[in-house]
Amino acid sequence: MDTERPNERKTTTTAPAWLVYTASATGLLLGAAHLTVTGGLLLSEARNPTPGYLAWMLVPVLIALAIAAVPLTLIDPRRARSPWPRRACGAIAVLTAALALFGLSALAFGADPLSVFLNPGPYALACAVAFTALTLSARKPRP
Repeated sequence: MDTERPNERKTTTTAPAWLVYTASATGLLLGAAHLTVTGGLLLSEARNPTPGYLAWMLVPVLIALAIAAVPLTLIDPRRARSPWPRRACGAIAVLTAALALFGLSALAFGADPLSVFLNPGPYALACAVAFTALTLSARKPRP
């Protein structure tokens, strides 16, 4: 017995392209901000280039590149049907929201407001908003 209804449209939801590119750009912004802050200390000779510091400088940038690549999988309708890109975007949204909370918590303890830009708080907040919007827009419609 065939359970498909011939008159019913099969709908798959793909995320809007502008939102995908925005989320990807915020991931790149997060990596560029980290590279600017940590690389700036290295270029100003305030730090000696040790292997541990170079790893601290480059590994988060590679992670940010991976974060920026995940939303691009939602553009292709074949990949958008798979649940893993939506789940990965949701996990990135939660993790960057926690990173933003920890980064901006210095303000509650009386830190200089301009020093907030030396930690990942504002950049991760933009990332969390974009990935939350992307996760919610890429979900499958309810039957």
